[in-house]
Amino acid sequence: MTKHCCSLLLLTVLCLFPHIGNAQSNSVADSLFSKQLKNISSGIPLTYHSALNAYIYAYTNDKKGSSCTLGAFFFYAPFIDSLLNSKNLPAEFKYLPLALSRMDAWHCGDWNRKGYWSLPYLTAIRYGLTVNDSIDERHDIRKSSIAAIRCLQHMYESDNNIWNVIIAYANSWQQLHQARAITSDSAQIWDIYSSSALDNKAIIPQWIAAVYISHYYSFHNIFPLSPLHPCEETVPLKYPCSRSHFCECLGLSPAQFRTLNPCMVNDYIPTCYPLHLSCDKADLFYAKGDSIYLLSGDTMLLSDTAMISDTSKVENALADNTTTIKPVNNSKNSTPIQAQSFTYTIQSGDVLGTIAKKYNTTVSNIKNWNHLKNDKIYAGQKLTIYLNAKSDSHHATHTYTVKKGDTLTSIARKHNTTVEKLKQLNRLTGDRIDIGQKLLIQ
Repeated sequence: MTKHCCSLLLLTVLCLFPHIGNAQSNSVADSLFSKQLKNISSGIPLTYHSALNAYIYAYTNDKKGSSCTLGAFFFYAPFIDSLLNSKNLPAEFKYLPLALSRMDAWHCGDWNRKGYWSLPYLTAIRYGLTVNDSIDERHDIRKSSIAAIRCLQHMYESDNNIWNVIIAYANSWQQLHQARAITSDSAQIWDIYSSSALDNKAIIPQWIAAVYISHYYSFHNIFPLSPLHPCEETVPLKYPCSRSHFCECLGLSPAQFRTLNPCMVNDYIPTCYPLHLSCDKADLFYAKGDSIYLLSGDTMLLSDTAMISDTSKVENALADNTTTIKPVNNSKNSTPIQAQSFTYTIQSGDVLGTIAKKYNTTVSNIKNWNHLKNDKIYAGQKLTIYLNAKSDSHHATHTYTVKKGDTLTSIARKHNTTVEKLKQLNRLTGDRIDIGQKLLIQ
């Protein structure tokens, strides 16, 4: 057996039983990990340090957990890559959710960092996520990825050093500067790690270990398992209700509900946020009808505004115009954009007429809401449906694309409306608009 093969065999034993390693075997691990890291093509030099061993062993000793973790990472990686490419950001940033949360939707870190990207509360609010007592969109992979990458874009514009951005993202710019001041301007990455100025210096070995395992998982007999995505449908909820009573009525386990609705973080289910169910449970939901609400009891029949606590004042002050907190208006004269909405997935055999009848609206309304040019629809297509929206031609909306030189005042004057109505219709918190931005005009 060659010396190299012996080294590989010894490393396998070390990964399975790291506690039995001695100085000689640790030296073999150091040598092999170092060599493997050098073979990875990266925009950052991947230098080895013995601190990496514990983080690599954490992956290799839990093969079942790592299979699920890497399966989720590879499943969502194309989506994250596309977001990074659209912002001209380095691909290295895609390893951050793997390093920080192990792709765990319900990750809770220090300093109120949560979700896949371990986003702090104020950062999430600033970049347009809803976070309050009932809803926390940091647990949604797609929404949190969009917010995190916008944050990374702003950080990268300030300092285009990839390592600096990674460290600052997991700590802060202030801590990064303090660490560099302690170690000198020419400090290497592991010198920064040795500094005590970082609250989360573990991001350095965590990130490198994430890159390592995503390239060498097969070497350690880890086989990624893609997450299951059963047929699901968005259903309309007439009234707020208790999650425990809701699950009891539909025969759902808390884990099943949580998987489909990761953003709902307490026992209160509001009506102003999309509720997702598996297709078989969606059919049962429609069959059960009002019995679901009766089971929850009168105490849950509250206004949707109960969902938005006093923290919404902080959110509105910090969030930009992409904030997802929506106004609630249950009056009969509500315009379609203010009415309660949900997403309907077209089934085989559906036509616009039957869908309109089912939800007490008109074909014309559905076509206007979804910008349909004709009555043609297809199975699997998503339609936005507004409940209790009055059919009124004066309430019809269309989309306007902001052009160079436009202001809210000039757009309002051109379309015979007011700035206040434009801001309310598009949920703008300020007067800022961008060229190319889409605005709803009523």
